[in-house]
Amino acid sequence: MQAFPKRQFQLLIDSDCVHELASRHNMALQFIIDLALLDPAIQINLLTPDKRGLEGQWLELIPAAEHSGLFAPANLTEQDPRKRLFAEGANLERARNLCALGTKLKVDGVVTTSPSLIEDEVRYALYQHDRINVVPLDQLADVFEVCAHGHDVYWSVSYEGALTHDVYYTLAHHKCQRLAKWWGQVHPTIESEETQKQLRSLVLNRYPFILYARDMVRFFQLQRDHFARFEKDRFSFPLSYHVNAFYLPLWGMLDQLCLIANHVLALGLDKMACGISRKSFFKALGKSKPSLVHFLRTPIVDDWIDTMSDFRHLVAHQVIPMPTKIVVETEESKKPREEILKIIEAEDPDAASLLKFAEDPRLQQSANNPDLKTAIEDQMVFLWRAEKVRLIADHMVLLEGKRGHYWRSPVVSVDHDLATLTAIMDAFLVAMFSKPRVSEK
Repeated sequence: MQAFPKRQFQLLIDSDCVHELASRHNMALQFIIDLALLDPAIQINLLTPDKRGLEGQWLELIPAAEHSGLFAPANLTEQDPRKRLFAEGANLERARNLCALGTKLKVDGVVTTSPSLIEDEVRYALYQHDRINVVPLDQLADVFEVCAHGHDVYWSVSYEGALTHDVYYTLAHHKCQRLAKWWGQVHPTIESEETQKQLRSLVLNRYPFILYARDMVRFFQLQRDHFARFEKDRFSFPLSYHVNAFYLPLWGMLDQLCLIANHVLALGLDKMACGISRKSFFKALGKSKPSLVHFLRTPIVDDWIDTMSDFRHLVAHQVIPMPTKIVVETEESKKPREEILKIIEAEDPDAASLLKFAEDPRLQQSANNPDLKTAIEDQMVFLWRAEKVRLIADHMVLLEGKRGHYWRSPVVSVDHDLATLTAIMDAFLVAMFSKPRVSEK
């Protein structure tokens, strides 16, 4: 069945933060009201179990009848961080009720300020095992913008006026617009044409490309997760495409920063020796900017660079990584073929009719396949088993590097990786273009 990217989104708002949302996020609320006026509209519905006396077209009260049900985490283990939600306390009870309601309504996100839900380990476990997307209130505006950008509406909560792809990120993105402003100030002082060309490309092209790819990853993550909550697999292709479109230029930015540093700091290296993984580059850079090398060799940064290298190598030279599910067999999924076919025929009249139709010799002859019924049965059994396996994690790729083989989720990690890249970019630019307050020595 064909599926188009949905234009209607539902977010569950924790009633404990509805007043903060109303008082401090007026521009974000106006943003979704404006999106609803488009033709066709982009509808973002905000639902809450308790409006706390607030009125307004932007907030919808969930009927009391929907509130029933207890939160039952999937695949709960002894050391699972979600077990923390089952300790005593009114706040934890409210957190569990939010999770139960979000699961029942199959919402695109649960918006909250609850520390027990926002905690990284709990938040990640809820997403991977229960498909509950916990959204901290201060990140809600970003979710609104992603919903708009995925449908080619380049508006920003913080920027008045509609923009196009070409200028959106350099004018409206909170980091890129400051970077573009800095470039406008610094480029007249740069004498080298090569440095100007590289820096212009980094600021006005490469970084916006990465930001655009990130938004598309987030958009198709929302789309794929929505259909997955209804046991349908959709939008894996565009999600995988934009994941790869994010990580390949990300690695290119690291190497481009090294190339710019070689020019600005007069390191005297051949351009082929300028790379974030080149020992010769770090040796030369250490003589000029030891504090930058110290930062880049910090274990958490160094390990991250190794991980990005592993991903880049896979994208550029081997099998393109496609984020996928990790599943394990269950007792149901291991049922014998004949037993599964009996279940399918008993539970699905359409499937039973199709199998009976496939027995017609005339159909088998016209299809030039005497084993047509067997082929259809095999497909039905495969799909039935696929629905019965137990999900361990989603959006995962298998990488190989210094540590051997390991699993990582580039989809879940995309914002962390963007933040780390931005920190490294800032460190390079400060080292190259700011006058140090103290001696590097």
